[in-house]
Amino acid sequence: MIRKCPVLLNNDHVTVVRFDDVDVQLPAIGVDEKYVNVSCENGRYEVVAEAAEHTEIVEAEKPQPKSKKKKTTKQENVETVIVDEEV
Repeated sequence: MIRKCPVLLNNDHVTVVRFDDVDVQLPAIGVDEKYVNVSCENGRYEVVAEAAEHTEIVEAEKPQPKSKKKKTTKQENVETVIVDEEV
C-alpha cells in the first residue's frame, strides 16, 4: 500500500514520516519536501518516487479529535405495590 505521508523531520541523516498512526524513520531523502509517497509491504517501509500505475495512492487521514462522551446508565425505577384484598 502506498500513502502520501507528511514529513515530520528531514535532515542530512534521517527522514521521519507519519504513516497512519506510526512515525517511521527512513534514510535521508536528500530533498526538502513536505510530503513523500511511502510504501508499506510486510512491515517494510520505503520511499517511492511515483506510484505504480496499478497501485493507487491513499491520502493520509487526518487524525480525528477524540470526543469525550459522557457514559451514563439508565436505571429504571421499579415500584412494588402490594394490594391487600379483603374477602
